[in-house]
This record gives sequence, C-alpha cells and structure tokens, in this order.
Amino acid sequence: MAAGSANCREDSVVREWFVKHYVEECDHGDIFLEGLAKCGLDREKIIVAPPLPSTHALINFLYELAVSNSFSYAAAFAVMQPKTERRDRSQVELFYNHLTNLYPFAKEMFVAFQKHAFMDVDLGHNEIVLEKVCERLPSQVFNAQTQIIAAVRAVVEHFILFFEGIQSYYSEPRMPIPRAVVAWPRQLDAHRT
Repeated sequence: MAAGSANCREDSVVREWFVKHYVEECDHGDIFLEGLAKCGLDREKIIVAPPLPSTHALINFLYELAVSNSFSYAAAFAVMQPKTERRDRSQVELFYNHLTNLYPFAKEMFVAFQKHAFMDVDLGHNEIVLEKVCERLPSQVFNAQTQIIAAVRAVVEHFILFFEGIQSYYSEPRMPIPRAVVAWPRQLDAHRT
C-alpha cells in the first residue's frame, strides 16, 4: 500500500486518496495476528514464520503492480475490498455471530475479523478509491483499461493460487502451524553471511 501511494504520479489528489485509504488499512494485520494468538497460536512463531510460496507470490505480484501502475493497483485493491452497500454494525455482528456458531473453535479469529469489519464500517470503506479515480481522471483510466483489466484478472488468479497453497500445505497431516522457520545447519550459516 505504501508503494502504491508513493508511486502514484498521475494526480496529487488521487495520491492523497490512496494515502488516506491505505493509511486507514495499514495496521489491520495486527488485528488478525491478535485473533490467531487468542486461538492458541504462538505470536512470536507467527511473526517469524515464512510465508508459503503462494503467499509470497501474491505479495510480490501486488508490490510489482503497486510500483508500476496506480490505476491497476487501485483496481486490484477494489477486488480485495469490493464496493458494497453500506452496512451497519448490527449486520456485521449478525454475520460473525453466525460464523462463530458454525465454527466455535475459531471464535477468537472471528472476533478479530468482526473488529476489522467494524473499522471498515466506521471508515466508510464500502466505497472504493477506484470509483473516485474514474470520475476524476476518466480519459487516463480509459487509456489504461487494458492494463487494468489484465491486473484485475491477475490478482484473482493470484488469490486462487494463494488459497490453493494454503489448502495444499495445511491439508497434509502433522504440518506445523504456523509454518516452521527453516533451521540452517551450522556449516551453512557461514555461507549465508
């Protein structure tokens, strides 16, 4: 998100919209980390756990997109957080209560998701930045439409691979959760430095 904001050179107002939205989102990972820890996972092990290859691919793709094309990155972000009808807190609460009833072992994670959803409701994140960008810079967005459509398709494909990577890795019996840090033998440590 920081790279997407820093590399927006099309318009200072659009850059300001990106910065505002992304700043509002930037620390939400801590909410999910708290939820995982409350579900019984070791917080420090989560922090040092290496990402799955499919997770790393998604992160790399989003970073490359953010530094190369502001409109495409805004469109990709719209896929990750699509426009919805404005919800209120009671609707969010009903939804997560339902999930908690279905999956009581994950209650603390759903509490974290609900906390994040409440923040999105309060911040008005049912609106997407891309829509405002299209209204402000219609001809520039129109000229970039091929790149934007390709980016949206690619982000969806990367998310499919991301979820398949999770399913593939964690469906194996006795896989460590979170993913274990690679332990390097002593003789390799000297070569790594």
